[in-house]
Amino acid sequence: MRISHLRMVLISLISLLLASISCDLPGTTSEYPEATQTMQALATLVAAAESGQAAVSAPENSASAPEPEEGPTATSTSCVPMVSVTTNTNCRVGPGEPYAYLGALVVGEEAQVVGQSSVPSFMIINNPDNPGEQCWLWDMYAQVSCDISMLPVIEPPPLLPDWNGTWSCWAEDTGPFTEDYFSVTVVQNGDQMTVDVAAHQDDCGYTVMLNEDFTEASGTCPDPGYITDHSLFWVLVDNHNQIRGSVGGNWGAWCCSRNGYALPEPCGNFE
Repeated sequence: MRISHLRMVLISLISLLLASISCDLPGTTSEYPEATQTMQALATLVAAAESGQAAVSAPENSASAPEPEEGPTATSTSCVPMVSVTTNTNCRVGPGEPYAYLGALVVGEEAQVVGQSSVPSFMIINNPDNPGEQCWLWDMYAQVSCDISMLPVIEPPPLLPDWNGTWSCWAEDTGPFTEDYFSVTVVQNGDQMTVDVAAHQDDCGYTVMLNEDFTEASGTCPDPGYITDHSLFWVLVDNHNQIRGSVGGNWGAWCCSRNGYALPEPCGNFE
């Protein structure tokens, strides 16, 4: 048997060790503690072999097993801030009603937030009504999907004139100003306006475009009674409450005022 063979080998080793000690050095094995320890260890191996158990000794100065390296951390996808509203909210050229209307974010829609406003309570979004255009949204009813604190802070644009309202106008054909005034209703949408005129029983609705700084307006009104369309050209006075210009073609000056202002004088004809 394998165990008996191992036992015989171990006994032979012990015998050789004892013989070596007795030949080379006088005295008993008790005088040589190292030899005694070796024989005890061999005896332990014999006993373990006979009982069928394997004696395993741990290696000295064994290096600790290396800790497993951490795998690469997955990079989280950046959050794209989207905004929705609980109440339909206008979106304008700048923060608030003094700025022209550009569109609206309505309940059920989403738009991407592209900037923070330097004016509190507003944010800058992509206009849901005109892709590629940005506008300013009041945040009272806004719900944003993620943090926008890292977005750029944007200053509002210069406040552009607002032409909306009812103007009191006078058209010069002959003579000085008279009491023959009439009302003109202007509805502005960004850089476009509709101008509804009812003068001397001659109604006309003009389609008008504004220039870059919103101080000049030009447009036409189709009129079947004329060979060419009626034309309009207005210039806004610095106070934003008076207009000098012409309308209906080059037949005379046409000036307007609002909010308690008098008509501008002189009422020049601007073609």
